[in-house]
Amino acid sequence: MKIPIVLDFHNKKLEEKVLYVLKNRVKNAKIVKKEKIKEKYILITDDEGKKSERGFIIRISDKVDLDKLIENVRVLMKMPTDIDKMFVGIDPGKRIGVAILCANILVDAWVSHDPDEVIERIKRVIEIICPEKIVIRIGRGEYSREILSRALKEGFYDVRLVDETLTTRKSEEETLLTQFHEDLEKKAVSEEILSAIMIALRI
Repeated sequence: MKIPIVLDFHNKKLEEKVLYVLKNRVKNAKIVKKEKIKEKYILITDDEGKKSERGFIIRISDKVDLDKLIENVRVLMKMPTDIDKMFVGIDPGKRIGVAILCANILVDAWVSHDPDEVIERIKRVIEIICPEKIVIRIGRGEYSREILSRALKEGFYDVRLVDETLTTRKSEEETLLTQFHEDLEKKAVSEEILSAIMIALRI
């Protein structure tokens, strides 16, 4: 079940803009009034002091980057009710594959050419999800040592290199495509992303 979205704005023009973007760019977005909701929800607001009693909060201003907002909302809509651990798998070849899993749900996956961008995007996901524990596993490849070093410098402590010898086995790829079909259908299903998922699952 998708987590519903609540909008709470002082700036009504900004609220109208966000509402329009959500309705047109986020599939199956469920936007509700706060007083009608009892379950966990995503609160989007321009109030710096606002708190979310039951769920996640995204604070924005009139200078909001709408692409990043949509990215954050899509991640949060997939979240389970309780988040204990967040698992990150990184395939550090020339094209760096990254996969982030929570409760065996693929919440984000992408391919990058920049180790810095990889770490910054992981940090951004962590900021909106706020997991109790973060587990990062990195395969062996061109950028493995560089990404490991940068992750440790950022203060991530449960980080290590893993053996990815078997991450390209066809049987495992077919299993992943079946298991994460809905999550992967809107993404380019590359070998790097599949390898990153397998690395994340090898905890």
